[in-house]
Amino acid sequence: MSGAQGDIVVVGIGMVTPLGPDLAQSAANIRAGLSAFEESSIMDRAFDPFVLATFPDDDLPPLDKELEKEQRLTYRESRLLRLAQLALAQIMEQASGLQDGFPLYVGLPELQTSIPIDPAAFLKRLGLQCQLRLDPQRCQAATDGRAGGLSAVHRAMVSIKQGTERLVMAGGVDTFKDLYILGTLDMEKRINSPQTMDGFTPGEGAAFLALTTESYAREKGYSVLGRISGSAIDNEPGHMYSKEPYKGEGLARAVQAALAQRNGTSAKVATVFSSMNGENHFAKEWGVAYIRNTDSIESAFRIEHPADCIGDTGAAAGPIMVGLAMRGMTKQYLTGPALVYASSDRALRAACVVMQA
Repeated sequence: MSGAQGDIVVVGIGMVTPLGPDLAQSAANIRAGLSAFEESSIMDRAFDPFVLATFPDDDLPPLDKELEKEQRLTYRESRLLRLAQLALAQIMEQASGLQDGFPLYVGLPELQTSIPIDPAAFLKRLGLQCQLRLDPQRCQAATDGRAGGLSAVHRAMVSIKQGTERLVMAGGVDTFKDLYILGTLDMEKRINSPQTMDGFTPGEGAAFLALTTESYAREKGYSVLGRISGSAIDNEPGHMYSKEPYKGEGLARAVQAALAQRNGTSAKVATVFSSMNGENHFAKEWGVAYIRNTDSIESAFRIEHPADCIGDTGAAAGPIMVGLAMRGMTKQYLTGPALVYASSDRALRAACVVMQA
């Protein structure tokens, strides 16, 4: 288990979800309770169409011409690159003055298709797709799944507080729109359908945060959009694909560590953003985490599950929820502080505490 001490500020938020090409539109549509779920042209094992939540194909940017020539670049990875490009471009507009070579920490899908994602190769391709010179020595990518985006944020916060970096882009990108992935999950009876009630709706998305210290934000003239007062990651031995007993202790420890780092406030958590996607498996660990942290959470807390509207966005889920929390507190329709947490299919668990600017 690891945690970071002290507040980090967010000076840029880029987001793409099935309900919007940016944070403002996504937040408004999710707040309105709209659904992005639609029947697709892909059939499941019972020859019923998969219901997916996806970003419109026509709104994705074209793939770089050099990348089009790569024979080992899958449809899924090309989609990930274009989703990430849209989100990163938004931050480049918000935080003016960013130069090539900035550090980028990325959470990538946990479930792999016929050709697994190579994190180092993905970063190189992303630089080409976005026309950015990314320094490979200062960038990180990991196939950590649903908790991966928040894990990237946590690792970025640690690097800033240790003085290794001054500003880091961190977030995640994911999509389930892949025949191999959908077929595998369908055989495992994990996707919602007339035959499977305890499943989830596959989604996709990308979200990145520009993280720095308040002093550096002041120096550069950046607007502070929100604060992250604590973050932590941990592991759950009894995860979905493990034979170990599922006790829910990994998330409980991550939440406890994140809450313990809050600076200068004793305010209890009023809003919780959860990565729960509709599968019953993930309900138990939140119960354990809540019981062990009741002293830090309001008794009448509000809980949000964006997956109800945009499907399971995988590694993008955590950063998406951080952005939604900050937007809600800024527009005053959500009360803070907000606890944001995400759980992967396998061991990784991550949590952070989001505050108003």
